[in-house]
Amino acid sequence: MEMQVTTTENHVLTQDADLSLVHPLETSVDSQIPLSYQDYKAAQHREEFKAALDLYCRIDNVEGSHRAEQFLECRQWAWFARHEKTGMVKVIANSCHLRWCPLCAEAKSGLISSNVKKWLESIRRPKFFTLTVAHSNEPLAVQIQKLYKQFRAFRNHKAIKKTIRGGVWFFQLTYRPKAKQWHPHLHCVLDSDYISHRLLSLKWLATTGNSFIVDIRAVKDTLKAANDVARYSSRPCSLSNFKNIDNTEIFSVFHGKRLCGSFGTGRKVLLRPKPQEDFNSWKRLPSWQVVIANRRDNGPMQAIYKAWTLGRPVELCDVKTILNDPAADPAADYLELSVIPTEQLSFEDFY
Repeated sequence: MEMQVTTTENHVLTQDADLSLVHPLETSVDSQIPLSYQDYKAAQHREEFKAALDLYCRIDNVEGSHRAEQFLECRQWAWFARHEKTGMVKVIANSCHLRWCPLCAEAKSGLISSNVKKWLESIRRPKFFTLTVAHSNEPLAVQIQKLYKQFRAFRNHKAIKKTIRGGVWFFQLTYRPKAKQWHPHLHCVLDSDYISHRLLSLKWLATTGNSFIVDIRAVKDTLKAANDVARYSSRPCSLSNFKNIDNTEIFSVFHGKRLCGSFGTGRKVLLRPKPQEDFNSWKRLPSWQVVIANRRDNGPMQAIYKAWTLGRPVELCDVKTILNDPAADPAADYLELSVIPTEQLSFEDFY
């Protein structure tokens, strides 16, 4: 993984958010890489981060919940760790697991993209398939319920079952501002023999009664296809695209709903991260803040940073003096792995 140097504003702002919850960005004197790992990640999703914070503040005002606070704690604690056998260096951070968090979404989509790519490379004739439905004034919740039901019925057509062996599907939502209509649709990657566009269109029309627009094409670039579909794996849309729409409707409609799934041979694709089985094999190194601040003039910190950015192991002798050494990191007290439950940790660079 190559480090991307990013610049950020002094504050993360949102129109309706409680700004007292937002901390100012900290940056090192000689670099524009934020000393806060959350700031480093959020800078890559600036508009979406602000939109998500605004949404959770609105929801908290209605429900009396604390989602905004939980959201703002995501990736606040981050440190480097070294695998005791391979020597590889990864970033470990706490995560909020909130659906509309762009930082958690990025990690999830990265995992799914990697798994989908491997699956596409293992099948003979991968296809990219999109199903759309006719525009409607029906409530969004009704449209989504119908689409899911129709997709299941579509897959049960004899001609479809005979040709399509399996697939992985992902939901996407767009909006037509002029007509004030939602446009839900499904993207799929398929394990399929040749099937004509006309047949697919006719079967989709027979299923829905009013929709016939479909698209199917051979997958030529497995990485691109995997990335295209996986970005919808945790969020069906970008909240920042709906600035003039009450996004609390989106929140309520999608609460608890599946946004991706698999069938047939596609069930081999893992759509959820597995618990890290060798968690105890990862030995804590200093925090993100300490490594970034000292990566130019401290030998061990420089070795950690280079190993991480270049994706190569770091020798034990290069970091032995600071490995699990609280004195090497003033923030060590709150960065102990035991402080945060394993299920709330994100191994950022496994994807």
